[in-house]
Amino acid sequence: MKSQKETNQEWNAMAGDWDDLASSYRNSFCGWLDKENILPSSSSSSQPITVLDFGCGTGLLTEKLRQDHPSATFLCIDAASAMVDAVQSKIRSAEWDNVQAICVSLADYDRGQQLANNLEQWKGTVDVVLASSVLTFIPSSDVPGTMKVLGGLLKPGGLLCHSDWPESSSPDDSKDGDDAKEKAEEEDGIMTEAKAKKYYEHAGLECERIEPSVMFQMGPNQTATVIIGIARKK
Repeated sequence: MKSQKETNQEWNAMAGDWDDLASSYRNSFCGWLDKENILPSSSSSSQPITVLDFGCGTGLLTEKLRQDHPSATFLCIDAASAMVDAVQSKIRSAEWDNVQAICVSLADYDRGQQLANNLEQWKGTVDVVLASSVLTFIPSSDVPGTMKVLGGLLKPGGLLCHSDWPESSSPDDSKDGDDAKEKAEEEDGIMTEAKAKKYYEHAGLECERIEPSVMFQMGPNQTATVIIGIARKK
């Protein structure tokens, strides 16, 4: 698996084109969130909610959700500096007064190797963590620390909702049985139900449900299957 530095370099290189590349995936994820009422509407919630867009990229997800939830507060976090620069530019140019963005590797923060003092104020304040196609790109050695910090940012009863690419369901994969499943759990960019539950344990979360096969619209006449999981802080 790539190191966090290598991953950041790849994401930084895509920052200029990311709004075009990821808009269809964003729209599908937002549609699913609305259908499942993951983010309560302003009229149904007595208190404004706080949403963490983890692995925020250029802020595409937050850009859409803040329109639908104007009373919510959004925190965007990404380890790729060019992505966060793009969010900061949108915050300034579009006057996103309910959005803050932080460039930080949560694993390095957990190890005390990276300072992010303004992250302290968010501990125990987040109602919902959204992670759109990001968890499986965290280097395996960084997963425990990253998930621990995410769990610490959530309120008791707060939710983590993530979408990721599932293991392949091609006929060739079924031939290897348990060996194929074990390999998929370690594969970069691939999520399985067992892998998701391990992530939840690191964060101190309880699995509510996992939907292993959700269809996303990726463009005209193009679809893809993703896995979506929801876990709640104990």
